[in-house]
Amino acid sequence: VQLVPQDPDLDLDRTALEVVLDADSEPGRLHRQYSAAPDDPRLIALVESRGLWDFEHVARAMLDRFGVPADRPLRERSGGQRMRVALARGLVHSDVAARTGDALPLLILDEPTNHLDLDAIEWLEQRMAAQRGAVVLVTHDRYLLDRVSTRIVEIADGRLHTEHGSYADYLANRAERAQQEAARERRRRGHLRTELAWLQRSPPARTSKSRSRIERAQALLDTTPDGDDAEVRIDLPARRLGSKVATLHNVGYRYGADVVLHGVSTHLQPGARLGLVGPNGSGKTTLLRLISGELAPDEGSVYLVGHGRDLIGLSEHEIAQLGICRKFQRPTVFQGHTVFENLELALAGNRSVWRALFGK
Repeated sequence: VQLVPQDPDLDLDRTALEVVLDADSEPGRLHRQYSAAPDDPRLIALVESRGLWDFEHVARAMLDRFGVPADRPLRERSGGQRMRVALARGLVHSDVAARTGDALPLLILDEPTNHLDLDAIEWLEQRMAAQRGAVVLVTHDRYLLDRVSTRIVEIADGRLHTEHGSYADYLANRAERAQQEAARERRRRGHLRTELAWLQRSPPARTSKSRSRIERAQALLDTTPDGDDAEVRIDLPARRLGSKVATLHNVGYRYGADVVLHGVSTHLQPGARLGLVGPNGSGKTTLLRLISGELAPDEGSVYLVGHGRDLIGLSEHEIAQLGICRKFQRPTVFQGHTVFENLELALAGNRSVWRALFGK
């Protein structure tokens, strides 16, 4: 079984190749033993019988397909590239297990497309369609589900609903199921009105028929229909802004010897909706972290217009007081705190947003 979580725990001081080879699988364990004792006749025989002589070559080929340097530390890679390494590890060990093992593997992918660009997603679709063994996929990417799934399992209201076919088939069956549930709810309400009307006009009685009708009416009252998909609307307060929100002037940033951004200059206007596109590792998240003040540029400046100050060096509390909301690929949350306590910390100093959310 190979599990690729949506936020994989990877050793950032190791190279991509070392991480891919060192998975907790039968091929991975045998490879580690053989690497530690390459002259052991027993291990040599096992490697030959399991067909693992090309294990490292397969791992390098998979990393090359994902566009990740095999011999560079993960600390120098972007979040998207690290996710590719985790995917490469799961796919390589699943492939080798299918080729050399007695049983077909199970590959579990939890939100695998979160940090992938379009080219990588298209390749992953093709790869999963050809995957030997079974694949369990958790994703909000409906297009990926529609292209690769042969069965959809929905978890709702504490129950599992299984639909065979594509995601489009599931949507059609779900709509039909919703209509049936709505019809049952209309019938329940009709029966309830009838029973309540009888209770209101009938004199008190202790006959078994009366008691049974009272119990039936109570059962109808206690029946709770399945919850509908609710729409959440939050109206946040607006503040008066000038002609610009933020200014970047000749901003540059590098990871080691790799120059990610150079000479970036731009203005952000009020009401702008800026979308950043580009392959993994091109600097999208780095640019967001520079704009928000989480990173200091190696060159140039980032300036928040209207507050008369540079963002660099400000604490998390000071950033919140300036009205900046930061949400990255791996947000910082405090595991020992409740959701409400995390919100209190995140919105410290921004009482207008707090009142809009909670009314106090």
